[in-house]
This record gives sequence, structure tokens and C-alpha cells, in this order.
Amino acid sequence: MRQVRIRQGPISEKCSEQAVITLSAVVNHSGPFLEGVILSGGASAAADARSRRTPIFVMRSPRQHRYSVYILGSITGTLYVGVTGNLQFRVRQHKDHTFRGFTAEYEVNRLLYYETFGEVITAIKREKQLKGWRLEKKIALIETMNPQWRDLSKGWYDKPVRQTFGW
Repeated sequence: MRQVRIRQGPISEKCSEQAVITLSAVVNHSGPFLEGVILSGGASAAADARSRRTPIFVMRSPRQHRYSVYILGSITGTLYVGVTGNLQFRVRQHKDHTFRGFTAEYEVNRLLYYETFGEVITAIKREKQLKGWRLEKKIALIETMNPQWRDLSKGWYDKPVRQTFGW
């Protein structure tokens, strides 16, 4: 973690206090993220010490993304391997044939297997690995998690049951 301290002049014309802004940046492979911002003024020594210990404004850490590698299948046994950042949305697109292509042409729309990752690079590597496997190996993987080959997305898109009250 790298700390950057920026000193600034008076906060306003009416205030002669000095403001100190401390930025903590976390730098990783996807770039710097602002972790926290601490503003402190110098009204008194006690207030200044307290404000440096207690952040006035703290930014949230970056949103945690989830990426899924999935295998879809058809009734005839055709398989499709894909990766997405929103599994429910993407499976719905396959079911609705939103895009013309392989899955629409061969009716590949049953979710048979999926794995979830925190990093997109890891998910893409896993997708490429699965796409390189022979059919028998993909089938063995599906059967470890889903031996009956049930559609794992069943019930995801059902409309909620409405209750009517006879008053």
C-alpha cells in the first residue's frame, strides 16, 4: 500500500486552518483503487489528533465481481462452454435465444455445470481449459456436480406466486 500526503492551504477565506488530505491507494494488477480519504483540520491540537485517527470520509473498496464459467447442454447431448459476469442474465439470454448462433441453432439452453471465480482472468483461463477438453472429460465433470443432468437454472425465472385475498 502506498500513502500519499497532500498539503493544502486554507480551506476557505474565512478559515485559516490547514487541511491535510491523506490518500491510501491500493495498487494491484488491475490498477490503483482509492481505499480511504482522511480529512483533518487544525482547530485545536486535540481536535486535530482526533480527526487524524477518525476518518471523516472513507470511500468503499471496489465492488467485488463474480465471474462464472458454465456448461450448457441440449436434450441431444450437445455441450457449450462459456464465461460471464452475470450467470442468471446470460443463461436467460441463451434460453430466450437473444442471439442467433450455436446455442440457439442447437437448442443448447440447460445449465448443467458452473464454477464461480473472483478474478476474470482466472475464469477465462478455466473456460479455455474446459473448451480444450474432450467430450468425455466434460461429461465426467458435469456428473461430479450434477449426475442427473438437471437444469440448474430451473426456478430462476419463475414468476412469484400472487396471492389474492377474497375480501
